[in-house]
Amino acid sequence: MDTAPVTPDIAPPRFRLIWVTLLICLIGLAATWILVQTDNSRTAGEEALLSSGALAESASLLLKPLVINEDRISINYLLNEMTSQPVIRGMRLSDTEGTILGLSGEQQGESIKVALIRNDESLGTLEVWADSSSLLLLLQRQQFLVAIGASATLLTLLLALWLASAPRRLHSDESDDSLPATDFDTELAKAYPGESDDDSLPILDPDDLDNLDLPPVQPLEAMVPAPPPSVPEQPKPAPQPVQRPQLVAERDKPAGTDTVSLHLSARDEELDDSELVSLLKPERDTTPMPRFTPATAGRTREPEFIDDEPWVELEERQPEPAAPALSRHNPLLTALDDDEEQLNLYAFEQDLELMLPANEAGYLLLIDTTSAHSELVEEEEHQSLLKTYRMLANSVAVIYNGRVIKAGNGDLQIIFDQPQEDDTHGVNAMCAAMLFTHLYKQYNHSRVRLFRPVMNLHMALVRGKADKLERLLEEARFLTRTTQSNELISHTALTEAPQLKGTLLEGASIRREDEDKVLILQISQSYQALLEKQSRHLMSKLSQREQA
Repeated sequence: MDTAPVTPDIAPPRFRLIWVTLLICLIGLAATWILVQTDNSRTAGEEALLSSGALAESASLLLKPLVINEDRISINYLLNEMTSQPVIRGMRLSDTEGTILGLSGEQQGESIKVALIRNDESLGTLEVWADSSSLLLLLQRQQFLVAIGASATLLTLLLALWLASAPRRLHSDESDDSLPATDFDTELAKAYPGESDDDSLPILDPDDLDNLDLPPVQPLEAMVPAPPPSVPEQPKPAPQPVQRPQLVAERDKPAGTDTVSLHLSARDEELDDSELVSLLKPERDTTPMPRFTPATAGRTREPEFIDDEPWVELEERQPEPAAPALSRHNPLLTALDDDEEQLNLYAFEQDLELMLPANEAGYLLLIDTTSAHSELVEEEEHQSLLKTYRMLANSVAVIYNGRVIKAGNGDLQIIFDQPQEDDTHGVNAMCAAMLFTHLYKQYNHSRVRLFRPVMNLHMALVRGKADKLERLLEEARFLTRTTQSNELISHTALTEAPQLKGTLLEGASIRREDEDKVLILQISQSYQALLEKQSRHLMSKLSQREQA
């Protein structure tokens, strides 16, 4: 048996495509890396220069008063703090004559100059050197992550190309396992050349149909199934010593003994058809279905069949009334019939002191000096400030008939515990609180303009029972410890007092911070003008005393 020749491999060399792809990708990656590195350096330098310029503008505002006062220690301290920023490499401050007032860091790289100008007068120049290393490091980290992703993609591509370029054997013929195609008609024609015409069925002539002995056609009603006639058994042919295999065409050819079988099968089919026809015919014995006649409009049809069964009339009965339920003794309803003492519906509001009359009310102004004072104030300066605030509080208490109590931790209390029917002591307490708030703000502003330290105070004015000062102190301390504001803090019990609401607080500016916490920003216009005049007068006396 001949073997099909094997053709040589027609696929390209295995590693040629892989090496070409690898070379192209490496060249592209190298060019992209150089381009991105150059762009990152330029971008980092520009961003660092912009950031350092913004910081230099902010630092110039802080350096102007220091330059005027020639405070070189503070200037160098501020420059050192600014140089610690990642985008600043060095700073230098010089005056108009070029004298260096402060120097910090390294003076390398790109720089930016900011002029210190006050009232159209130049005070000096601040030069800042930018440092782009931190920004460049961040950009390079992102670039490194992108390079890792590109390398992984390249390796995956090379692996796919290596698998796809595996060599394959190409054969000219099909697999040897398949059977060769054989032309059966040609083989039969070669083996039996004389019997090729006997395999087809005989062609019947229409004239020969008259000579066939066919049974007469009977009507379908007269057909009755009959048993098939008996067929005599044919003697078995003698066995032949040599018998060739029967071909497909010979199996399809009818034998001589099958003629009777053909006639019998035809008669059986006729009998079966007659049985089917008889089953499909309707029976004459059954009563035919009445013809449907549609009823015309406005005409009703009488029923054709009347039901002889007697009908039963349903009697509708009214339901019997339910038996009355047994009455049960309800102690809650019984208690309403007795003379019971009703509770006060406003007991809760009275407990919250929202409806406290003026002749029972007392006021307490807490000046909290320990909750928010500055940590940079030295102890000597701290005591000096406390003394000044205490002097202001004493002046206010003398004007508005209050008494000052100094706590052990330095807090000040101005108490108004002499109730009056018209709530005059409440008006005095409100005016005293607003006056001290104005004095405190003006005093702090004057010290800030001179670059001197100040303290942050929290003031709270509360209203309650005059004989429960401890409870008032707790309420005021809670307000000062939970509020970060230099405005006067109060609560709803004070703002809803009728006498205060109709006089001082009419048209006042009040901002609610919480459910029971408000900030009194400004009282009525007439009282506000009087308080501002008093605060200016007291501040002028205080400044004269400090100068003396």
